[in-house]
Amino acid sequence: MSNMNNYEVYKMTTRITRRDRERNFQPMFDSRILPEYELVESALAHYFQEESREIWQQLDIMIILIRLTISLKRLQMGHAMEGYQVLDIGAEKSDIRRSFIGFMQRVYLQKEFPLLRAEYRYCVGSYASGMRETDIAKLTEDMIEFVAWREGVDYGLDQKLYTNLFAHLSLRLGQGGLPGNEFNPLNSEIKQQYPTLFGHVYEACKKFISNEQVIQESFISFIVLHFLVSLENQQVHQRKVRTLYVCSTGRGVARLIKNRVEAGIGQVEMVAYCSIVEVEEMCQKHAIELIISVFPIESTLPVVVTDALPKKADLEMIRQEVARILLEVPAVIDAYEAVDLVRQSSHEEISEEIILKGFEAYQQVKDVLADEMDRKLENGLLLHIFLMVQRYYFNKQYDLVLASEDSGRWELKERLTAVFEQCGLYFQEAELDAIVYYFK
Repeated sequence: MSNMNNYEVYKMTTRITRRDRERNFQPMFDSRILPEYELVESALAHYFQEESREIWQQLDIMIILIRLTISLKRLQMGHAMEGYQVLDIGAEKSDIRRSFIGFMQRVYLQKEFPLLRAEYRYCVGSYASGMRETDIAKLTEDMIEFVAWREGVDYGLDQKLYTNLFAHLSLRLGQGGLPGNEFNPLNSEIKQQYPTLFGHVYEACKKFISNEQVIQESFISFIVLHFLVSLENQQVHQRKVRTLYVCSTGRGVARLIKNRVEAGIGQVEMVAYCSIVEVEEMCQKHAIELIISVFPIESTLPVVVTDALPKKADLEMIRQEVARILLEVPAVIDAYEAVDLVRQSSHEEISEEIILKGFEAYQQVKDVLADEMDRKLENGLLLHIFLMVQRYYFNKQYDLVLASEDSGRWELKERLTAVFEQCGLYFQEAELDAIVYYFK
């Protein structure tokens, strides 16, 4: 499906939604699977015209169309997904789900197959069976409150945000268990341009929405858009403490520190970096309010001395000082231009950013999970993490459907997830499945 263009998707879906099958359009499938595809397409077109039908988005139709075709062909070849347990229809209480189950039964009966539970869950999504009811109103309030706390922005002032987010969540989570997959063409740009907000929304989804219901990047990026619109509509300028980083290293490491500090503390703006001999000059030039330094220095401004790569204790000291400054020190009125520490205008700078982020992630993993690392595979782990970061940067993570269920390593995966999230990296399950093999 990733190779289909928008026109091909449009043509395939309109043959179902409008029963427009007379047009000269040949689906791009191998002849060996074409009979099953045509059977499913015809059945879906008929079901879509029924009075009790649920109106799906185009991608939902495409997923049902493709997965049901694959399921039929697989069963015809004698390969069931997880055994031959028949779906318990009586356990389904939703009228919409029962209607769709009836449709699937009719399709399978045409090939003389029963409707198996695993095949049903594959076709409509793993969350279809046993999905718990969701209080959308409370979910909306909780998500807004959580993101507002993490971002330091009072999103609760924007009633339109609540209304729009409530409508979006109702649409995506209130479909009675039918598939809610969606595609956001802006997903890659949102992740790259607003990584902190994306991460905070991702945390909110993990905290308040069950994994069976959701957690896919397109869903998250759509929610991020609601918060971005709210921020723009409020026209609120959040005050941030203008910070100078003092070090003996170059621009690349300063950018790494900037990323780590700003990801951990939303109300910090690292506007410049310099050597120890340039401190006074840079403070005056950029209206600095706080100095973060790897050296003990004397200044009339607050100074927080940290390790070259700030650890949790360092970030906590910075957070406390930032809170004090916001409370006690008046905001700077004049506008100053910040030194661009993260501008990416060349392939060289992009490569540098990826290398530094990979090194940061690897160091964090070593610090937290040193005892569980397989020393014989240490070099392989380093290379794998660098490649993971490179894939993440270019939105090329492993597909979620490739993830294997290794129940014995969930604790390790959770610890790895926590480490990567501290670095501003949010990996899919399949990426974690691959990396756990480097540990004992």
